Amino acid sequence: MKNNHGSGTELPIKVVQPDNFSVSTKDLLPRSDLTYRKIERLAVNDLDLEQSLLAGSLMRRCVWTRVKFRRSDLDGLRAEKCDFIECDFTTCDVRSSYFIFPD
Repeated sequence: MKNNHGSGTELPIKVVQPDNFSVSTKDLLPRSDLTYRKIERLAVNDLDLEQSLLAGSLMRRCVWTRVKFRRSDLDGLRAEKCDFIECDFTTCDVRSSYFIFPD
């Protein structure tokens, strides 16, 4: 792909994307930046994710038990078929988030 900036010089454009947007349990710490990440098939117990950034992330088929999400940014989060058991969402930002619960 080339880009012409009107100067008669064509500059190459390179699109770079990370190889892996997935998250594992080792990534789950307080104040984690998990923005626009994919979190799938995790079972997490007794974890502190306070003040973490999860904006725009996708959670799919996870079980969260006694997880502290306090003061986290969940803006635009999409949680599909996840269970949240005794979790703390105190003062979380959940604007424009979408939760699809299991049957």
